[in-house]
Amino acid sequence: MVPTGRTFLIADGDEEVRAVEREALNHIDGVEIVGEAATGPDAVVMAEALQPDVVLIGARMPFLNGVEAIPAIRGRAPDSRIVVVTPPGVGVLERMARKLGARVTSSHSPRGLAEELEAALEDRRPE
Repeated sequence: MVPTGRTFLIADGDEEVRAVEREALNHIDGVEIVGEAATGPDAVVMAEALQPDVVLIGARMPFLNGVEAIPAIRGRAPDSRIVVVTPPGVGVLERMARKLGARVTSSHSPRGLAEELEAALEDRRPE
Protein backbone atom coordinates (compact mmCIF):
# COMPACT_ATOMS: atom_id res chain seq x y z
CA MET A 1 0.00 0.00 0.00
CA VAL A 2 1.40 3.38 -1.01
CA PRO A 3 0.58 6.11 1.53
CA THR A 4 -1.62 8.80 0.03
CA GLY A 5 -1.51 11.25 2.92
CA ARG A 6 -5.29 11.02 2.82
CA THR A 7 -6.11 7.79 4.60
CA PHE A 8 -9.18 7.21 6.77
CA LEU A 9 -10.27 4.72 9.37
CA ILE A 10 -14.06 4.65 9.74
CA ALA A 11 -15.39 3.56 13.14
CA ASP A 12 -19.05 3.37 14.03
CA GLY A 13 -21.25 0.72 15.55
CA ASP A 14 -23.97 1.27 12.96
CA GLU A 15 -23.38 -0.18 9.47
CA GLU A 16 -25.80 2.36 7.94
CA VAL A 17 -23.79 5.24 9.41
CA ARG A 18 -20.56 3.71 8.09
CA ALA A 19 -22.21 3.50 4.64
CA VAL A 20 -23.01 7.24 4.75
CA GLU A 21 -19.43 7.94 5.83
CA ARG A 22 -18.07 5.85 2.94
CA GLU A 23 -20.33 7.79 0.58
CA ALA A 24 -19.06 11.09 2.01
CA LEU A 25 -15.47 10.01 1.47
CA ASN A 26 -16.29 9.17 -2.15
CA HIS A 27 -16.89 12.92 -2.62
CA ILE A 28 -13.26 13.68 -1.74
CA ASP A 29 -10.54 13.15 -4.32
CA GLY A 30 -7.61 10.93 -3.46
CA VAL A 31 -8.81 9.44 -0.18
CA GLU A 32 -8.35 5.85 0.82
CA ILE A 33 -10.39 4.02 3.44
CA VAL A 34 -7.83 1.76 5.09
CA GLY A 35 -10.19 0.10 7.55
CA GLU A 36 -13.54 -0.02 9.29
CA ALA A 37 -14.30 -0.80 12.91
CA ALA A 38 -17.65 -1.54 14.55
CA THR A 39 -16.56 -1.16 18.21
CA GLY A 40 -14.47 1.30 20.17
CA PRO A 41 -11.78 -1.25 21.13
CA ASP A 42 -11.47 -2.36 17.49
CA ALA A 43 -11.06 1.30 16.46
CA VAL A 44 -8.16 1.72 18.88
CA VAL A 45 -6.41 -1.46 17.68
CA MET A 46 -6.92 -0.58 14.02
CA ALA A 47 -5.75 3.02 14.50
CA GLU A 48 -2.51 1.69 15.96
CA ALA A 49 -2.01 -0.86 13.20
CA LEU A 50 -3.01 1.36 10.27
CA GLN A 51 -1.83 4.83 11.40
CA PRO A 52 -4.49 6.61 9.29
CA ASP A 53 -4.36 10.33 8.61
CA VAL A 54 -7.90 10.66 10.00
CA VAL A 55 -9.92 8.50 12.37
CA LEU A 56 -13.63 9.14 11.81
CA ILE A 57 -15.37 7.77 14.89
CA GLY A 58 -18.92 7.77 16.17
CA ALA A 59 -19.56 9.29 19.57
CA ARG A 60 -21.72 6.33 20.51
CA MET A 61 -19.77 3.13 19.91
CA PRO A 62 -20.20 -0.27 21.58
CA PHE A 63 -17.91 -1.17 24.50
CA LEU A 64 -15.91 2.11 24.36
CA ASN A 65 -17.55 5.20 22.96
CA GLY A 66 -15.81 7.47 20.48
CA VAL A 67 -15.04 10.16 23.05
CA GLU A 68 -13.61 7.64 25.54
CA ALA A 69 -11.47 6.19 22.74
CA ILE A 70 -9.75 9.50 21.93
CA PRO A 71 -6.93 9.23 24.52
CA ALA A 72 -6.18 5.63 23.53
CA ILE A 73 -6.12 6.51 19.84
CA ARG A 74 -3.90 9.54 20.51
CA GLY A 75 -1.50 7.33 22.45
CA ARG A 76 -1.28 4.71 19.72
CA ALA A 77 -1.65 6.85 16.58
CA PRO A 78 -0.39 10.27 17.64
CA ASP A 79 -0.26 11.73 14.13
CA SER A 80 -3.84 10.78 13.28
CA ARG A 81 -6.45 13.52 13.33
CA ILE A 82 -9.67 12.48 15.02
CA VAL A 83 -13.14 13.54 13.90
CA VAL A 84 -15.99 12.54 16.21
CA VAL A 85 -19.46 12.27 14.68
CA THR A 86 -22.06 13.18 17.30
CA PRO A 87 -25.82 13.04 17.17
CA PRO A 88 -27.34 16.54 17.00
CA GLY A 89 -27.91 18.16 20.37
CA VAL A 90 -25.43 16.13 22.43
CA GLY A 91 -23.45 19.09 23.67
CA VAL A 92 -21.68 17.29 26.49
CA LEU A 93 -20.08 14.77 24.10
CA GLU A 94 -19.10 17.58 21.73
CA ARG A 95 -17.43 19.55 24.52
CA MET A 96 -15.61 16.50 25.84
CA ALA A 97 -14.33 15.55 22.38
CA ARG A 98 -13.09 19.08 21.67
CA LYS A 99 -11.40 19.25 25.07
CA LEU A 100 -9.51 16.08 24.09
CA GLY A 101 -8.36 17.74 20.86
CA ALA A 102 -10.74 16.11 18.38
CA ARG A 103 -12.79 17.81 15.71
CA VAL A 104 -16.53 17.34 16.05
CA THR A 105 -19.28 17.18 13.47
CA SER A 106 -22.99 16.56 13.70
CA SER A 107 -23.34 16.49 9.93
CA HIS A 108 -24.93 13.28 8.72
CA SER A 109 -25.39 14.20 5.07
CA PRO A 110 -22.70 12.86 2.75
CA ARG A 111 -21.93 16.33 1.29
CA GLY A 112 -21.79 18.12 4.65
CA LEU A 113 -19.66 15.38 6.15
CA ALA A 114 -17.36 15.45 3.10
CA GLU A 115 -16.75 19.18 3.68
CA GLU A 116 -15.91 18.56 7.34
CA LEU A 117 -13.55 15.71 6.48
CA GLU A 118 -11.79 17.64 3.74
CA ALA A 119 -11.24 20.43 6.26
CA ALA A 120 -9.79 17.89 8.72
CA LEU A 121 -7.34 16.73 6.07
CA GLU A 122 -6.19 20.29 5.58
CA ASP A 123 -6.27 21.08 9.30
CA ARG A 124 -8.70 23.94 8.79
CA ARG A 125 -12.26 24.77 9.74
CA PRO A 126 -14.84 24.50 6.94
CA GLU A 127 -16.19 27.75 5.52
